[in-house]
Amino acid sequence: MVSRIVFLFLIFSFRVGYAQDIDSKGKKDHRFIGLGFSMGKTLPSISIFPETENQKGIDLTFGKTTYQNKTWAKFLNYPKTGIAVTYADFGNLKQVGYSVAVLPFLDFGVFQSFTNRVRFQVGLGTSYHSVIYD
Repeated sequence: MVSRIVFLFLIFSFRVGYAQDIDSKGKKDHRFIGLGFSMGKTLPSISIFPETENQKGIDLTFGKTTYQNKTWAKFLNYPKTGIAVTYADFGNLKQVGYSVAVLPFLDFGVFQSFTNRVRFQVGLGTSYHSVIYD
């Protein structure tokens, strides 16, 4: 029973938000904090790749909506912007290692004429990897 609860917690992520100031058009701007967890498997790219367990990752995001009347935000349909901090354990700390990353991001809706549940998040940042490959 406990393993099922842990499994469900690990699959889903949640976001918490609160209302901010109202802009001149009446749309509310808000900030949000998000927490996510991911699991997967690192597949071997070559035959001598070390054995790995399941990959685990956690990310923490801080962001805000962009409902202000800005040209770039209006052009991109008012995306969410923010910064994400991630940690990933690749399943073998000794040979493959782990990584820590910090990246600013843009998060926008995809297929908004059909649904607002599909989102695309893109960012470019920096990361630290514990194992160096030569």
